Amino acid sequence: MKRNIIQLAGKTSVISLPSQWVKKFNLKKSDELEIEERGNELLIKTENKNQSNEITVNIQSFNERTLRYTISALHKIGYDEIRLIGIKPSFKSVINDLVSNLLLGFVISENTEKRIVLKNISTEDRNQFNSSLRRAFLVTLDLAETSLELIKNNQYEKLNELIILEKNNNQLTSFCLRLINKGINLDNTHFIYVIVWNLEKIADEYKYIIQYIAKNRIKISEDTIEFYKETNQYLKDYYNLYYTFKPELMNELNDKRNRLLHNTKLNNDEINVLNNLLSIISKLSDMSSSIVAINHEKITNNL
Repeated sequence: MKRNIIQLAGKTSVISLPSQWVKKFNLKKSDELEIEERGNELLIKTENKNQSNEITVNIQSFNERTLRYTISALHKIGYDEIRLIGIKPSFKSVINDLVSNLLLGFVISENTEKRIVLKNISTEDRNQFNSSLRRAFLVTLDLAETSLELIKNNQYEKLNELIILEKNNNQLTSFCLRLINKGINLDNTHFIYVIVWNLEKIADEYKYIIQYIAKNRIKISEDTIEFYKETNQYLKDYYNLYYTFKPELMNELNDKRNRLLHNTKLNNDEINVLNNLLSIISKLSDMSSSIVAINHEKITNNL
């Protein structure tokens, strides 16, 4: 879609808005629009909430995994009302689980044999994004530290109790991705999206470690315990880097990554655990460019 620039009074440049977009959001003369500069792009947003933000999906042909992926995706995209038809009896427990453990701010507003409606009842703004992202970091740090302590002490029976922390991470990161997709006012949204996405995957890696050790009751060697400890510290360092960016800390993290990757001692009994820890280190490193991009002015201003 292209628009020609109209020149008014020799100084003011004007472009017209697409008529369908104006009708969709019921915009009228003197209504305010928010304009955000993004390099060579302009993002135009309206606060008008009259637009339809609901979707109906026939899930009759789905299996459980497809159902989970679909509801999670629609939540992240930003739909406020998700209507599900073609309900199978076995799907109801899955949907209840998703509402309880993933869809932050959603409730089941209608539940019949033929249809289930999921509805957002929460308010969503930038302040909630900031607090939710910090909580997601802190929950993941808690998952990392507590799992290490239980593994060190061979407390296998308590490990699965930590899965609730991974579910909390899922809730918070999904909520953050949803807010980004709904267009909340954030700088560098694409880079923040990468960080949130990786943070969710990091919690998954800790979950896989917990489930594997709890199931097989493996006694972890001192070398692997030490590697686990250093990986957890690496996670904490990236948390600090995100909130208090310093170029010298980035240098230290790059050196630490190289040391961790090259000094790993593989043990056949613990190879799954080590692979998960290596994956955590890799996913944290993948945040580096995004964190630098968000803080690039702190580097360039030092010139």
